[in-house]
Amino acid sequence: MEILTGQKVWLVKSELGKTWGVIGVFDNVLAAEKFAEEKYRAWTDDEEFTWGRGKTAQEIHIETSTQPLDGKLIISEYSVRSK
Repeated sequence: MEILTGQKVWLVKSELGKTWGVIGVFDNVLAAEKFAEEKYRAWTDDEEFTWGRGKTAQEIHIETSTQPLDGKLIISEYSVRSK
């Protein structure tokens, strides 16, 4: 039987074009938001961008040398379970 531990984790996921995946797992929401903010800035060259407190998703548009990519950065909260 699974038991909720009372702990939570936050996953940062990216969806770019048809590709998606988990790019970070954190034990506090502030670290997850900071990581997502840094990824957004690196991918879009927008040094002024800040991740809004409590925001769960951000649209992304990346210009590459071969094609533009549209997607999202998503922060999801999950409760930790144990068996």
